[in-house]
Amino acid sequence: VKGAPDSVIARCTRVRREDGSVVSLDESTRSALIEKVTAMASRPLRCLALATKDVTAWEDVERGGPAAHEAFESDLILEGVAGIRDPPRPEAKRAIARCKSAGVRVFMITGDSKETAVAIGKELGILESDERAWEGNAFFADDSAEAEGRRKDLLPPAAGGG
Repeated sequence: VKGAPDSVIARCTRVRREDGSVVSLDESTRSALIEKVTAMASRPLRCLALATKDVTAWEDVERGGPAAHEAFESDLILEGVAGIRDPPRPEAKRAIARCKSAGVRVFMITGDSKETAVAIGKELGILESDERAWEGNAFFADDSAEAEGRRKDLLPPAAGGG
C-alpha cells in the first residue's frame, strides 16, 4: 500500500526496523514518525508512505469486494517513508512575480501536504508565512463570520457580482 503518510501510518499497527525485524507501532513512535514526515515535507519534499501486509490469497480479497479491501488495507506493516524533491520549474518564480507586479492575485491549490505547499509557496514568492494556507476542506469548513470575512478578502468576487 502506498499513499499520503498520515493516511497510511494511521492504518499501520507495526513497523519494520532497519534490521528487518517487525515491532509494534506504539503511539510515541507513531507521533515521532508524523513529526519526521512534517519536517521532511517542509524542506519541501513530497512524502509517500509505503506499507505491506502478508496475504496468502489475493483472490479472496478481490472476491470480497470493498469490505475485503478495507480489511486488507488495515493492520499494515509500515516499511518506510520516501521523500521526493520535485522543484518548481525555473520560470515559475519569474511568472508569479510578473503576475503580482501586474496586480494579479496568485493562488496555489495543490494535492501536497500543507507543509510542502507552504514551503513551495514561500520558495515561489506566493506566500510569506503559513497563515494563509489551508489543508483539504478546512478553508470552507469554518462557517464563522470571521472565516467568511477572510474568504471574502482572499477570493475574487463571482463573475458579475461586482
